[in-house]
Amino acid sequence: MGERGPRQTGNGDLNLLVVNDRGVFLATLPRAAEVTVGRSSECDLPLGDRNLSRRHAALRFGAHFEVVDLGSLNGTRVGGRALEPQVPATLRGADAILLGSTILMMLRDPSAGSPSSPPSPDAETGAGALSPGPMRSRAATLPATDEVQAVSISPLSPSDDDATWLRRIVASLRTHAGDLGTAASSLGITPATLVERLAAMARPLPAPASEDSGG
Repeated sequence: MGERGPRQTGNGDLNLLVVNDRGVFLATLPRAAEVTVGRSSECDLPLGDRNLSRRHAALRFGAHFEVVDLGSLNGTRVGGRALEPQVPATLRGADAILLGSTILMMLRDPSAGSPSSPPSPDAETGAGALSPGPMRSRAATLPATDEVQAVSISPLSPSDDDATWLRRIVASLRTHAGDLGTAASSLGITPATLVERLAAMARPLPAPASEDSGG
């Protein structure tokens, strides 16, 4: 079976920031009740991360925005906690999703009122209700995962370059298991600033190479 990239079905109001060792990417999610995420090309959102299971997690859209770990080998973490397999967790506006070596964050157009959209975030954080920032031609890339883990988590400055922002943001989000508020606080910025900076670095998500072997 040939490769399949993320479905681009013209949702328009619901996007996903994908942050991994290859950089920051933006994917438009299909308008569906459930979107599967994993390493397999059979997933709705296949990602080239060898630390993902073939079918790692599912994003569910209804009265609430939920994430479900599908019994993955390396687990799924949201808002500072590890998820139990097959037990849905409702996401708040200030939550990021960690699965494998990948970080996922929702972006929603504030003008869209679709019931399939994630709930509005807490007014204090402002995260989750941001439109993607302008695309940049240059790509910010990360070192290997083990190098990222050695990055010092220290306050960021507006004068720091994209690579510095990306390394520290990823290190902090991984350290705090997807708790966006705590991660931003450790960097001396707001959650909204963190998401805006990542969105400004994002480029379209490419279709990954097929990696169907393994768990």
